[in-house]
Amino acid sequence: YPSAVAAMRESAHPGGQGVPPLVVIGGRYGGDCAPTGSNYLEFLKQSSRDSWGVEVRAGHFQFLDNASFVQRAVCQEGTADDAQVRAVSKALMVAHAETVFRGVPRQLALRKTLAALERSCGE
Repeated sequence: YPSAVAAMRESAHPGGQGVPPLVVIGGRYGGDCAPTGSNYLEFLKQSSRDSWGVEVRAGHFQFLDNASFVQRAVCQEGTADDAQVRAVSKALMVAHAETVFRGVPRQLALRKTLAALERSCGE
């Protein structure tokens, strides 16, 4: 697959300057559905230094609202509950948006969001 991050870097400015920070949320149990070399870790490595990378104890398709039988059969699932996976993803996207659109300091937003998630979901 072509790299979305590489395309963003090229369209932003020559040499990759000005790439916005991202929030990259990945499932620990991607397996063959998100193999090494083309998974969220690779995407995160190619993003800007101030991007957030969060790993959830989930499978590749647990991020979907309605995964099909085939998706669930093919891809390993993690130990996290599907609803928790989506709640964590949503909370991190909101925190990221707060930093981009409202100017909330990135580390403060991340720290507050992770603390709130730990209180509501556990480790």
